[in-house]
Amino acid sequence: MILPPPGFAQPDTDDRTIIDIFFNGRRVADAAVRFNAETLRFEDPQTLAAALPGVRDLQPIAQALARRQATHSDQVCDPAQESRPCGYVYPSDVALIFDPARLKADLFINDRYTYQRDPRARFLPPPTVAPGLISGFQTRTLYDFDRREAIGAHNLRLVAGRGRFAVRANVFANTRSDRRLRSAYLTESGQRLDRSTGLLPQQFSGGLARSR
Repeated sequence: MILPPPGFAQPDTDDRTIIDIFFNGRRVADAAVRFNAETLRFEDPQTLAAALPGVRDLQPIAQALARRQATHSDQVCDPAQESRPCGYVYPSDVALIFDPARLKADLFINDRYTYQRDPRARFLPPPTVAPGLISGFQTRTLYDFDRREAIGAHNLRLVAGRGRFAVRANVFANTRSDRRLRSAYLTESGQRLDRSTGLLPQQFSGGLARSR
């Protein structure tokens, strides 16, 4: 290895380029970055955060993208090493795998900041906004030929929450004055797991065996 003469050595500097950004397996944007062998920094994290689909709260994601990110280039998948785990990094908020050979980065976002875990969460406000409420109402009309009467069956679903916390309830009623609470529980979306506590009446407990 040939070393530069004393006084001519240059400090390590980042390379600057534009790369493709992939999220959930598809290209969503391009971004100007500065990078070296270990880290990468986005030059316009706010614009990149706004380009990502399904993000609930842009501000914390933009702040996370403004940090220097580890490149995790050792996690780039190589067809010659199919048995090696690759292609995924678990993010506490944001993480990426940068492939310098293809000038692309796969971006990963913890799904507590997205709608991936619960699509209905897109109707709830992000954690920085006041709590929200959404509801769903189903109704059916059945005809009882023995009693010669029409019966209305109604199902009401409620979700109220803010950020990672939500209260859910499912109530059934019909025109024969039959009303019952099918379920009510509190959920918290953690970094790796969802935690729930609540009430599931005994007549519906058999559904647990089929629940995901």
